[in-house]
Amino acid sequence: MEMEENMKFKELLKENRPEDVFMRIGVSLAVNAEDQNRQLEQFKKAYKRILSMTDQDSPYLIYTLKGTFYERPDATAIDSFMFKKDDLKDYQYYNELEQYMIEDQKRNKKVDRLETKEIKPLIEKTPLPKSVAIEEADWADVLNAEVLEDNVETIGTNDFVCCVVDLMMKFDSNEEKSHRMVKKNKEENNNNPLTFSHRRRLAFVRHLYEYKILQTLSHKEISD
Repeated sequence: MEMEENMKFKELLKENRPEDVFMRIGVSLAVNAEDQNRQLEQFKKAYKRILSMTDQDSPYLIYTLKGTFYERPDATAIDSFMFKKDDLKDYQYYNELEQYMIEDQKRNKKVDRLETKEIKPLIEKTPLPKSVAIEEADWADVLNAEVLEDNVETIGTNDFVCCVVDLMMKFDSNEEKSHRMVKKNKEENNNNPLTFSHRRRLAFVRHLYEYKILQTLSHKEISD
């Protein structure tokens, strides 16, 4: 039986007004009403522009996870992850990671108890297909990435869209400018020795998020 194609992320964008998305993403930060109106107009133009981009095949799938994240421990939040579809078949089960597949707050405390020197070897001995940082990805790949209907329904269309767009337009509604700022911010952070231990823990919890998502996706039908 031939499998139906899943929806593309771009199709979800069409179901949301740009004004409703703009008010919920980081690029909408403004110092006054005039500045906010100016940024909104820029965003609406960018939104219209990306909707007019040519459809193309994308090797990616976007999955949005809901939970109490290590980096945002005080409230339930969502975060989106993009994987190469061809990599999803490489999922493996690891006893070393299963002990962290527990309630989020307990997981966070367990991660805090890890010695910094323990983290890198633990990641290396449990290799996984890595997600692609949406904030660093080509927008065409993100827009044409596959999404799963049940994941969108669980998260909610508007929440799903806002989460992904917020990552896409991390610093600007212009693709080149946003990518440039992401790169600069990443380099500054990586060169700061004071953030080393925290960065190691963030790398490990992302590894755990990816493992959790891959477990879920191993039971899903993904188009070629």
